[in-house]
Amino acid sequence: MSDDGESLVQSLFKEVSVLKDRLKVKDEDEIFNPFEGIQKSEVLQECKKFNDSKFVTQQPRSCCLIITQLLFLVHHGEVFSENETTEVFFGVTKLFQSKNPQLRRMMYLFIKHLAAITREEEVIIVVASLVKDMTSNDPLNKANSIRVLSRIVSGGLLGNIEKYITQAIVAKEPMVASAALVSGLNWK
Repeated sequence: MSDDGESLVQSLFKEVSVLKDRLKVKDEDEIFNPFEGIQKSEVLQECKKFNDSKFVTQQPRSCCLIITQLLFLVHHGEVFSENETTEVFFGVTKLFQSKNPQLRRMMYLFIKHLAAITREEEVIIVVASLVKDMTSNDPLNKANSIRVLSRIVSGGLLGNIEKYITQAIVAKEPMVASAALVSGLNWK
């Protein structure tokens, strides 16, 4: 290689090294965590906003953020009392008022996770709303509600929604049909 070629390669290595150093995180503490210092009591207070239908319908992004914070707390082992679980669960069910697709997906995800630690008689209340979504014209809501129902409905309630599942299995929308088939495996 000629001197010009070697100096060009060395120059490139030097530039790459400088860029690498600039991009390198010097300390793991510098990594941004938006949930650092999150307090359960503050999040529970924010959940009370779900009772305001204007807030739910006009500020879906704020609702998504609150649900994300709740999921963060649950995922990191935060223990909720029975009273707190009930209050949050019923607050989240009021989000069915919103038609925002991102908020609906977050709500379905949250219900699926929180149903495991919620009393069965309280979970039954949300089943009616999920069945309503399962019979709606929106394939995304249909599929998601079927997936959630398969996680939260026990054998006793399955008879009440069996005909809807059967209809979903033969639905024209592949998303709905596959959700019903996979959910059927969870119910076996």
